[in-house]
Amino acid sequence: ALETWLLDNKYNIPKGASKAMAPYIAQGQYFFVAKINPDKVSFDGKRALLSPLRFASRLLALAGRIAPGRIGRWLSGFGETWQQAVGWFWSDRRRVAKVAGVSLLIWGGHLAQFWLFAQGLGRVPFLDNMAFATLAILAGLLPFTMAGVGTRDAAIVLLYAPYLSAGSAAVLGVLATLRYLVPAIAGLPFMGDYLVQVRKERAA
Repeated sequence: ALETWLLDNKYNIPKGASKAMAPYIAQGQYFFVAKINPDKVSFDGKRALLSPLRFASRLLALAGRIAPGRIGRWLSGFGETWQQAVGWFWSDRRRVAKVAGVSLLIWGGHLAQFWLFAQGLGRVPFLDNMAFATLAILAGLLPFTMAGVGTRDAAIVLLYAPYLSAGSAAVLGVLATLRYLVPAIAGLPFMGDYLVQVRKERAA
């Protein structure tokens, strides 16, 4: 049925595609089908290279139609907002350059903090610290633990082992976590005003 639909809608598919698709159809999986404008995409041989930003927007729209009830409406709304935000961001090259520059400065600040902490605990070469800190931060972003606590610390102990003892590396992990905790605590006094504003917007 899927192969027939694709052919009826003038999609070019290789011979024997029905056999390749059969196991996925039997599992009840969904298929994402898209028609593209060849003048607006790049090609690698005969394969079209889709823009990840546009693909993400289309994928969210599809998920919104498939997902039930409130979740579907939320995904559809998020997809529309995502597309608007992406269009707004890339519409001004100066804005893109500024955001990229600020992002690089912030990232550099993160790495500098790690280096200063590491220097206080032992002697870690600058370039090695840059690599270790980057990997540790990325490990902390994995959705395994709350705020990366534990995941980031384990990565720090493992990566910094050539230069720091396990105890010193654990202290470095605590200091790394405090970089997030201290600003969060400092922002608590402003939560009251934020919640009041949220209530006003919902009541309006």
